[in-house]
Amino acid sequence: MKYKLLLVSLFIFILNETNAQCTGCTVTISGTETLPQIVGPGSKLCITSSGVLNGDLVINGGEVCNEGTINSNNIVLTDGSLNNIGVISSIKLAGLSGDFDNQGNASIDSLAISGADINVSNTGTLSFDDLAIVKAGIGTNPQLDNTGELSGFNMGISTDALVNNSGDFFIANDFGCGLGATMNNSGNMSVGNDFGNDGIFYTECMIPVANDWANSGTITGPLASSCGGFTVTNASGNLGSFGLDNSNIDMCDQGNPTLGFDANVGSLGSNVTFCSCANNCSSTTSISELSSGLNLTILPNPFSIRTTIEFDENSSESYVLMFFDVLGNNILELEGFHSGEIVLGSQLGVGVFFYHLRTIYKEVATGKIIVQ
Repeated sequence: MKYKLLLVSLFIFILNETNAQCTGCTVTISGTETLPQIVGPGSKLCITSSGVLNGDLVINGGEVCNEGTINSNNIVLTDGSLNNIGVISSIKLAGLSGDFDNQGNASIDSLAISGADINVSNTGTLSFDDLAIVKAGIGTNPQLDNTGELSGFNMGISTDALVNNSGDFFIANDFGCGLGATMNNSGNMSVGNDFGNDGIFYTECMIPVANDWANSGTITGPLASSCGGFTVTNASGNLGSFGLDNSNIDMCDQGNPTLGFDANVGSLGSNVTFCSCANNCSSTTSISELSSGLNLTILPNPFSIRTTIEFDENSSESYVLMFFDVLGNNILELEGFHSGEIVLGSQLGVGVFFYHLRTIYKEVATGKIIVQ
């Protein structure tokens, strides 16, 4: 339940009915529903911005469009589609086949994509404790495309799974790309503990790995005019192929071993470098994409010490500004906050943080800041 605080209890989208995106509904929930919902072929369940589903959800060939809140303990997608524009909070989501399109805020403890003909697309904010993607059965390979913000504790992909990241991708603990899996990274990615690759891994950016790094598969980078690679804090071991296609791939082991790796019995390409690539891809998610209900700007962002947070302030409201790290820990809380310049760098430290501006009644803006 590590990300409930970060992305559900505080991340509440305020959606206007006049901007409703769910149409063609056969069943509509606009209040609070506690009974389980089974959505079969030919059915479309719509949850309006005022709707709350607390019962379990099974999608078996139909469609679900959510503009409100889904608090189901269990969500099962066997076929059909789940389109989230609002908020999802679930202990478990099992995807066997179909489409899961997240444009809002989804927080799922256990996200298991284990099937075929299943696609997950995230353009919003998707968090999890554990994410596993593996092909099971006959059909197209399971695929995850992230252009928004994806964060979690542990993540593993294997057996024909495909992951494409061009957004923000933060794994707080371990990440593994297993045998038969493929990952393509062109975004801002970091791993908080161990990184392992037995499959095919491509990166156009430098990826910080806070603990150990191991490769027994294939790792490549850009072929021209750019570079990618890894910055590793502890042990690095290569037993596979590293840049063997002569791509521009870099290994920067902070222990500064003589040959770039603590241990290498694998194959290195002719364009492999050591601690010479500075292509640290920046965050791609803009504040405007994550804010709702308030005209709020933060400039500059990223920043070092000072930044200015401006919004259309209603003097009758009392605002609270809260900051959380990528693990959901409450780092700083400012009561009675007002629009204007603020010194944050010395209070937060360096890193990526999520902010929540709220009144006593509701969340009015959410987003992300980067302190350099």
